[in-house]
Amino acid sequence: MAINPAPWSEAGADRVDFLVSPNLGEEPRALEKVASGGELSRLALALKTCLAAPRSGPPRTLVFDEVDAAWAAARRKASAGD
Repeated sequence: MAINPAPWSEAGADRVDFLVSPNLGEEPRALEKVASGGELSRLALALKTCLAAPRSGPPRTLVFDEVDAAWAAARRKASAGD
């Protein structure tokens, strides 16, 4: 998250940006500038699930990912002749 001063308004006096790195090795950038519709959906689902999680019991492991993304990239590379 990045919190920056903003002009006073009914929404407060700070601008809060959620920073994400949608791909391994990328620097985090403002969510509104880098996230696709699918990434926004996964992030919303992850937040909803984690915030609604029970406060007791063993921790859960949740994975929100495009399981076919690496496969698609490898297929593109193979079809390009690399």
